[in-house]
Amino acid sequence: MATQRKSETERKVELQQKIAKLESKLKKLDARERKLDTRRKIIVGGFMLASLSNSKLSGVREFLRVYFLPTVQARDKALFEGLFDVPNTSAEGKTEGENPDKGAL
Repeated sequence: MATQRKSETERKVELQQKIAKLESKLKKLDARERKLDTRRKIIVGGFMLASLSNSKLSGVREFLRVYFLPTVQARDKALFEGLFDVPNTSAEGKTEGENPDKGAL
């Protein structure tokens, strides 16, 4: 029994099919990683939002006010109105909302 050799065209088609299968697997892995990343962001974001109403975690509010708010694009700032407006009296007797240098919305 002699085995037939595949033509170059047949080998090329087989390789293209293998490439297509591998690309499909790669897309699925990428999609899975994006889902996990989104889930992580939602969980961390939920914690951050919940901590804004928890007086024991006031350091989180200050962290977000100092490091997060300046990075928010102008079109998104309205989403956060009211979350950081809790008066926090400084040593000068002013609230942080009255001091334009403190990063108020």
